Amino acid sequence: MKENERKCYKCGCSPAHDRNITLHRFPKPGRTNSLRCELWAKYCFPHDSWWSQEFQNKLHSKHLMLCTKHFKKSSFIDNFGKRLVKSAVPDEECDKVS
Repeated sequence: MKENERKCYKCGCSPAHDRNITLHRFPKPGRTNSLRCELWAKYCFPHDSWWSQEFQNKLHSKHLMLCTKHFKKSSFIDNFGKRLVKSAVPDEECDKVS
């Protein structure tokens, strides 16, 4: 996927149009990441089978991403919104502000 084609799955934001946006890839499903993967999937696909391991694997393999706008400031390692902490999950409250 080309840099200028990358965009947030949830809102369509792109770093090509807003330099303050960083994209974050869906977490890789696995034993230690299962709850986090479920929460990301449920956030984006509340009416689909987000609890399914197969569904979560597809989200990761398709390189779907969410942008900075969907996470609290406390979800980031730095103050620039570039890197998420390992336990970061999207927050619906952030959607109400954006």
